[in-house]
Amino acid sequence: MKKLSQAAQRKISVQDKISRLPEGAAETECIETARQLQTVLEEEAEKLKNFAGSELIEVISRKEFLVGELSQRLGSLDKEPGTRPSISAHLKAVLERIDRLNRSNRHFIENSLSHWRDMLSILCPAGYGPKAERTTSPARTPKGLAFSREI
Repeated sequence: MKKLSQAAQRKISVQDKISRLPEGAAETECIETARQLQTVLEEEAEKLKNFAGSELIEVISRKEFLVGELSQRLGSLDKEPGTRPSISAHLKAVLERIDRLNRSNRHFIENSLSHWRDMLSILCPAGYGPKAERTTSPARTPKGLAFSREI
């Protein structure tokens, strides 16, 4: 028999837990997972602002796991019998906060990359380097002038 990957095992584990929850508890689980994700996004924002790259890697892996788990829970919430098709106002507010935090983090990353790209273009212009193309004719010594090598 084939061994399942860790991600597949987590997915089955989450689905199994959700299927055993009493009615209405699935939404509570969604809210709890969403709050955890919100906390992780706040940590991510702090790590981004401090340029803590090695710590950011850990936060991103937790974020990725929580996004997958929340996605599964929200999907099962739609399938749960006896639940209304719309989500509660509280869950909706937490999800909106998550969206704002995620957009803010994305904006910070994009602006940081733009800043570094501009800085590198100043330090290493496109016209210099081993593969740079020459757009002007080669430099010629000026006619009628001579430079003295004496010091």
